[in-house]
Amino acid sequence: MAMNDIRITHVEVKPENKGRIIAAFVIGLAVVAAGAYTYGEGWWKAAPKPAVSADQLPQLTPPIRPEPPKPI
Repeated sequence: MAMNDIRITHVEVKPENKGRIIAAFVIGLAVVAAGAYTYGEGWWKAAPKPAVSADQLPQLTPPIRPEPPKPI
């Protein structure tokens, strides 16, 4: 059997299948659009977002120097 014997040369689209083809195309387009929107908004970034802004963070105090022990 040669390759030309099993190759489909013509695919006939029946009128009753056109609605399904259009629906599948629209659903696929909606999925791609949703993916592009979420990617553009940054929902795919794994880096955590800060809970507060930098000016709302508490101020750090400098470390306290230990005093030598007092003799008894």
